[in-house]
Amino acid sequence: MSISFKDKENNIECVIEDNGVGNPALKPENNQRISRGMSITSKRINALTKFTNQELVQVESLNKNDSTGTKVTILIPKD
Repeated sequence: MSISFKDKENNIECVIEDNGVGNPALKPENNQRISRGMSITSKRINALTKFTNQELVQVESLNKNDSTGTKVTILIPKD
């Protein structure tokens, strides 16, 4: 896993990359259980989006050939 931060003009950009199995919530067989952590985080992100038109969180699958992983980019507004 790697975590990096970049100071952008209007945001702090946090990038988290993990070479794990990917996001298990995206797999149909795992959709029966609701993650409280993800639910709380989602509510916080939704509250932040009321102050900006920017997409604050982006989740990408890094699945290529035999490798797996997930990349999450989070923009933290400075204002």
